[in-house]
Amino acid sequence: MDELFGAPITNIAAVLTVPFGLAVVFLLYIRMRHPILVRMAIRNVVRRPGQSLLIISGLMLATAINSSAFTVGDSVTYSIKNSAAASLRSVDEILVVDEDSNFWEGRALPDGF
Repeated sequence: MDELFGAPITNIAAVLTVPFGLAVVFLLYIRMRHPILVRMAIRNVVRRPGQSLLIISGLMLATAINSSAFTVGDSVTYSIKNSAAASLRSVDEILVVDEDSNFWEGRALPDGF
């Protein structure tokens, strides 16, 4: 898979690196500026393991659904393109003479091309 919605994957990765970096810098800033928030978050994970497990499972399920949707979309696109190309066989172009066109006034229609 080289493209996603018509954009090259390398370009998408390069563009998404900037917001990811900003998010990491922001989280590090919060950790340095307000360490109590980090301690509360870690304590919450330890105190409520069931809720944490459900959140992680939900995130994993959402990721799997998105990945499978993209995979199925790519497979269907490939199948449609492949069947369309196979149905054409060896036909590259079809030429049709428009006998009613003004171009042919006073000229003989060609027998073939």
